[in-house]
Amino acid sequence: MIQVQELTKSYGAKTVVDHASFTVQPGMVTGFLGPNGAGKSTTMRMIVGLAKPTAGQVLVNGRKFTSSTHPLVEVGTLLEAKSVHKSLTPRAHLRAMAATAGLPTTRVDEVLELTGLGAVQRKKVGGFSLGMGQRLGIATALLGDPQVLILDEPVNGLDPEGVAWVRNLARQQAAAGKTVFISSHLMSEMAQTADHLVVIGRGKILADAPIGEFIDNGLAQTLVRTADAETLMNALAAEGVQLKRLDAVTLEVTGPESEVIGRRALEAGVVLSELRPLQRTLEDAYMELTRDAVEYQSQITTQSIGGK
Repeated sequence: MIQVQELTKSYGAKTVVDHASFTVQPGMVTGFLGPNGAGKSTTMRMIVGLAKPTAGQVLVNGRKFTSSTHPLVEVGTLLEAKSVHKSLTPRAHLRAMAATAGLPTTRVDEVLELTGLGAVQRKKVGGFSLGMGQRLGIATALLGDPQVLILDEPVNGLDPEGVAWVRNLARQQAAAGKTVFISSHLMSEMAQTADHLVVIGRGKILADAPIGEFIDNGLAQTLVRTADAETLMNALAAEGVQLKRLDAVTLEVTGPESEVIGRRALEAGVVLSELRPLQRTLEDAYMELTRDAVEYQSQITTQSIGGK
């Protein structure tokens, strides 16, 4: 278990993590989401003592991780995949790590095969692709068979097979009762992997909820098409709903269920050509929540792309 309590990190006048509090429970995959610069990596580094908090604290399995006498067995981390010396081979790197932790060399063989590095275990890391470097970083994280696994952008650079492998690995580790904390910018992948989400923006925790609850948000969304959109909008306005006009005949209605919309249309004498519930995605919910927490927003239009 990871307990983050009022965690704050400032660099001079800039606060990158601002009184963050959340708990990562064992037995499930907890996804950590947020825009670039939101404080994700800094938070993960503070959890394992690589950055010192300005205020607050983090407890890993009930105590500060910096006091651990067997760190590789307690926590496995992937924070910077390219931290391995380029002249080393995967086998040499993992054997050195195992020796410092008192782990048997047989464990090195196990993680090399588990991560698909068996065939390249004697090749120098300097020639590795980004994806192969990620696999070696994950192998290092798994070396001590830790109770807590912290992975920062583990699918970065991996091909589809590798992405699916990381997803299955994370879920297998959680199913074994371990604590799995994983960040990613791939919303579709996080939707398939995570059981719970923690979302951070501008250093503050914006959400801490089961993934289904986060996506659903308790509000129905419905696509409505009608030639009399103005009349229907006036009829629905009394319901206090959110209305978004997509074009002359199409509305996106947030709030009431489809049945309520249909009833209001009937009462107003409006003929509907389409009435279809929309399924919110993780990306929809995330973009809506973090809209005001993005540090750098792109302004791209069709005109600017076309150069006209």
